[in-house]
Amino acid sequence: MKIVIQSNKMFKLFCLSILSLLIVNCGKVKNSSSSDGGSVVGTAEFVSAREIIASKCLSCHSAWSSYSSDDYVKKGLVFKGSPANSSLYTRIRGNDVGVAGDMPTGQPNLSLTEIKEIKAWISSL
Repeated sequence: MKIVIQSNKMFKLFCLSILSLLIVNCGKVKNSSSSDGGSVVGTAEFVSAREIIASKCLSCHSAWSSYSSDDYVKKGLVFKGSPANSSLYTRIRGNDVGVAGDMPTGQPNLSLTEIKEIKAWISSL
């Protein structure tokens, strides 16, 4: 009888642990296949934008490789909810804010889909 009670307590503890992990990570996506070999944690919008940044920007802006979504805001590259006020967005050639972007230097322009994904991430903040 004592073994069954202890098993029941262990099961409840296990379930509570799993539930707390789910709550803590609610709304976040972890992508272990990012092109820089690391994991990306954040909203689906950030993970999508981060993949584009990794493939199009990190060859010159390698310091960004470990940035979280919040880091882009803290460093002044992104203004929450406003692509038009975010230098990361306005510097992209082909942006839709009327600013002639100049990035990525020496590389082809980002596709319209890639630009929209970065804009969607910034707008979602």
